[in-house]
Amino acid sequence: MEWPAFFRAQLRSPEWTPLAARMWAEADPAGFWSWLRSQADTSLLMEWGPDLLGVWTLAEPDAAMAVALKLTNKEFADVLRRRIVDAALATDLTTGLRLAALAGDFNRFGWGGSRDWIEKDPQAAVLGLEALPRYADYRLFLSSAVVVWAKADARAALAWLSTQHHEGELSMFGSFENGFKAAAETDPQAALVAAKALPDIGDRYAAIGAVLTSGKVPPQEVADWLESASLSARAEAVPDAIKALARADDPAALATATELLDRAPANKQTLYATNAVAYAWGQRDWQAGWDWAAALPDAAMRRAALAKLVGSDKAPRDELAAMLAVLPPLALSNDLFVVALARLPADRREAWLASLPPPLAAWAKAANR
Repeated sequence: MEWPAFFRAQLRSPEWTPLAARMWAEADPAGFWSWLRSQADTSLLMEWGPDLLGVWTLAEPDAAMAVALKLTNKEFADVLRRRIVDAALATDLTTGLRLAALAGDFNRFGWGGSRDWIEKDPQAAVLGLEALPRYADYRLFLSSAVVVWAKADARAALAWLSTQHHEGELSMFGSFENGFKAAAETDPQAALVAAKALPDIGDRYAAIGAVLTSGKVPPQEVADWLESASLSARAEAVPDAIKALARADDPAALATATELLDRAPANKQTLYATNAVAYAWGQRDWQAGWDWAAALPDAAMRRAALAKLVGSDKAPRDELAAMLAVLPPLALSNDLFVVALARLPADRREAWLASLPPPLAAWAKAANR
């Protein structure tokens, strides 16, 4: 068959063109590539080149990569090399990783595309990605592959993680910590034992902090460790541990989170943790949460917690104005009044404002302008 003539004929029938391109790519990929490269109309190469190389990869992956590496158009070459590596990874991990090493670094590298190749054998994916040259952009998938492996086989992943460092190969995207956290979600005790056994103190604190934020470690064990941790480790781990405990939907965990908040360092991360605890109280026992928030010694934490509780769907709308009226000014905030009005139907807002003491009503109106 005269493939060039056949393909040109199908270009006049758009519904048949993809089939014709596929047939030519399967029969003679090198010839199809050569023809596309020879055309004055470069849009043909841009349109049909990626699919051609995807098909070619299945038959002759090295030949497909060889032609892609010769392109001088860097942006288009990125598209083709990515297509080749992804096509190979989908069918054979070893071949795909070998091509990923050849592909090297990209001018633009995104996170799109299927990751089924990681799910099929996450351990092999992690070890293969780790072995890629440092300049190979596909190493970026190591962060997600470690998490998949840790969830699939926590103990095997933990054995490997114990040979790594939180500021080493796995520092990008918090891969070291995320691996320990994922393992803890499956086997919290094994993860905690592995984390505590790490010889390097920096690695040990990073790993233990990650395990504690999984929400799977008994609350009292979290509190005991944080009590004995260094100031720097506590500053890093406490807010995340508090948020994890608050999300656990467990009364004991919420009580521990509330207790730990008293020992948390005063910083922005602790304010985020305060919001998480306040939200949890709002869902479990709103009045108890309100009493706790109103008594918080730190003014910033108190304002954050009260504003979060005012926004809860469990907040008693009819009693809220009277409850706000007895709070000290340092417990109030613009955010609180904005949230309070936003949660009311529009036709009830004027009456609610009128029920506030005049200074608070003026404050609420100013905050909502």
